[in-house]
Amino acid sequence: MGKGVRLECSTRMPKDIVQYLSTKHDIRDDCVFPVRGPSNLFRHIGLLSEIKKPHLKYPTFNPSNPLRKYGKSVFEWINIQDRLLHHPYESFEPVIDLIHSASIDPDVLSIKQTIYKTGDQSPIMEGLIRAVQNGKDVTVIIELMARFDEETNVNWSSKLEAVGAHVIHGHLKLKCHAKMILITRRERNIKTNKYKIVQYAHLGTGNYSPQNSKSYSDFSFFTSNKLICSDIQKIFSELAGSSKNNALKHLWHSPHINRLNLIKHIKHEIRMEKTGKSERIIAKVNSLIDHEIINMLYKASKTGVKIDLIVRGMCCLKVGIPGVSDNIKVHSVIGRFLEHHRIYYFGNNGDSKVFLSSADWMERNLSRRTEVTFPVYDLILKQRVIDEGLNMMVHDKDSWKLLPDNTYSKNKNKNNEHAAQLKILSKLIPDPSL
Repeated sequence: MGKGVRLECSTRMPKDIVQYLSTKHDIRDDCVFPVRGPSNLFRHIGLLSEIKKPHLKYPTFNPSNPLRKYGKSVFEWINIQDRLLHHPYESFEPVIDLIHSASIDPDVLSIKQTIYKTGDQSPIMEGLIRAVQNGKDVTVIIELMARFDEETNVNWSSKLEAVGAHVIHGHLKLKCHAKMILITRRERNIKTNKYKIVQYAHLGTGNYSPQNSKSYSDFSFFTSNKLICSDIQKIFSELAGSSKNNALKHLWHSPHINRLNLIKHIKHEIRMEKTGKSERIIAKVNSLIDHEIINMLYKASKTGVKIDLIVRGMCCLKVGIPGVSDNIKVHSVIGRFLEHHRIYYFGNNGDSKVFLSSADWMERNLSRRTEVTFPVYDLILKQRVIDEGLNMMVHDKDSWKLLPDNTYSKNKNKNNEHAAQLKILSKLIPDPSL
């Protein structure tokens, strides 16, 4: 149902056919791109696995698995402290293990999860089916309109319903793009011999797809924080239709308060800058096209707030406008892995605030989807996000800088000998061959 915005065709295509297609789809001449060679390279991605030339490929590595090193229950691992994993450098296995453990644990009462993309072969979906078969109360918010995964999600939806899971497809006009798991477990206090209810949560910036986790850079966050789990419970209740517009204390929820809180924090940086503080905003997103957020960033730049934006894809913000965007730099990182996490950093007069999110800075993510943004409170984990997700990317050897003429220039920082992704790889996996 979308409008045509671009026509890519072979240089050998007859001009009358090109004219016919562009007219039918209302595509301007300057949006027609003749290509010498294949016009849709994505169709050839399967060839990569058929090429038997190791010297042309990146060396393989085994991601580290902190849960395996811990060697005990995933619930105990989370209960001790909040946990943060950085994929693909760290394994996605703990996420899978969380669902697997919950599916067979007799003390687990319920599992709630959102699904946007998960793949045809999914140990997570199999775990949810197993959980239902083992008597758990399982609720799955599954998005049937996940781009390229519509058929896959319909099939999983049918399988879940067949075993008795509560399958919900969310609001009709709001795609469910949030990444959430909430597990409710009954635990016995050894000292008092009394039972209490404990909740465990996973929040992520990426999909519940083990395959994507091998090539997409994302953060996974595990917590048993009662306040955060309570907010997640409220979101699930709203998605299930049992309540509306719940007031959240720690999470930001699209389409209700994500945009409002972003604007609130940008305005706070502006106020701090006006009082003589040196403020800073750093954001890492896949796309930046929301006009209201862009205009707020322009206002912050005019005030003097230093802004670094790491935008992998579309960016509608224009740099280098005198008196408007002088203090804004836009970087795009292209490396071995697809940069996929969404990170928001606000200087806050030295007491920085860091948020992870499923939402890009697009009108659809902030106004027409179910998205979740969550804070990182633990100081050590917060610093990890800043170091690995932001600072390294701003100065990355493999980054490109957006110029005032809307072209990109490769970073020529001679002091930076290694790409950020390789630095993170060597930091989290000292010996990649292991």
